[in-house]
Parts: sequence; structure tokens; C-alpha cells
Amino acid sequence: MEKFRDRIANSRIYLNRWKEIYDFVGQRFSVNPQIQIWRLRYRAIYLFSSMGLWLSESPSEKITGANYGTTIKDWRRSSKVGQEVTRVILKTLATQSVVTLAELEVLCAKHAKRTAIKAMLKSGVELGLLENTCEGYRASQLCIDEAFDRCIFKLLDPDVIEFCEFVIMFKNLRENAGVVAELERQNRLGKSRRTLAEQIYHGDIEEMLE
Repeated sequence: MEKFRDRIANSRIYLNRWKEIYDFVGQRFSVNPQIQIWRLRYRAIYLFSSMGLWLSESPSEKITGANYGTTIKDWRRSSKVGQEVTRVILKTLATQSVVTLAELEVLCAKHAKRTAIKAMLKSGVELGLLENTCEGYRASQLCIDEAFDRCIFKLLDPDVIEFCEFVIMFKNLRENAGVVAELERQNRLGKSRRTLAEQIYHGDIEEMLE
């Protein structure tokens, strides 16, 4: 019985630890979806790790002979901060026509200093990926074409697809848990039907054992 009590206490510690993460990101915590994702934790780690690797690789590194997006690959490898700065630049130029050095200083503040950003912009222009105009830096057609080519490879990659399906699965679990919780709050489902995990989280199990 004492071992059982210890397991209950340990489970509550973990549930509260996970709730803190939800609180940090401003999301509603629900016990049952979190227990399900915990059961799949090794799968989650695998998929997130695979996604991270894919994002840091170019198509030619993933598939032999797939020489797409190679100019962007060279641009990113021209500096220690190339990965971060080029992604910020591309992300920004996907939502506005030009970006200035001053804007990038703010956007890249946690990744690079002004001198490194200037060097990356210069490199981008030299490689034909950026155009330096009086308004700021603009993405060239080569930049857009290569960036989109890289997107297509990723959209068709099984690991990326599995990762996205996994994220949506968890999103749907949480949303459905929220719907049920709201129905229970409105007392539309009759007597509460808490799972064992919920009973542990809310302290119901201890009351039963007393």
C-alpha cells in the first residue's frame, strides 16, 4: 500500500510539473490528454528530433542528387549565426516586401549582433538571394524559388508529415477534453466521471484510501 501511495504522489508531482508548462504558455491544462501524450513521449521525442534535423538540412543532404536550395545552404553556412539570421530574414520577407538593417537588429537581437547581421545581408546580396534597395533589402526571385523548393521537399517528407499529424492529434485531444469539461461545468453530463489520473490529480484517491 505504501508503494501505491508513493506512486500516486509521484504522479501528482509530474502532473503539476506539466501544468506549470501549460501556465507558462497560457494554455488550458487537461489531465487526460497529457497522460496520453506522456504514454507517447518517446514517439514525441523522436518526431521532434527528426523535425529539427530536417530543418537544419538542405534537400541535397537528405536525398542524394536533390540539388535544390543550394544557394540558401551556402548562405546559411557562411556564418556561425547563419541558420538563425537567414531564417529570420526569410520569415520577415515572407510577410513584408522589404526589411531594413535596423529591423533585423531588433528581430535578431538574441541571435546576432549588428556586424554579423550586416555580413549576412552582404553575403545574401553577393549570392543573388537579396537585393539592396533604397527602402531596404528585398528577396530576389532566386531566393523565393529556392525557399519554396525546400518547402516542397519538407511537405512531402514522411517524418514531417508524421510530426504534423502528431501535433494535430494532440491538439484534437485537448480541444475535445475542453468541450467535455465545459459540458461538465454546465452540469449537462450528470455525475462526474473522472478517470483514475484525474482522481489522482485532484486528490480523490487519497480520500478513498483514508
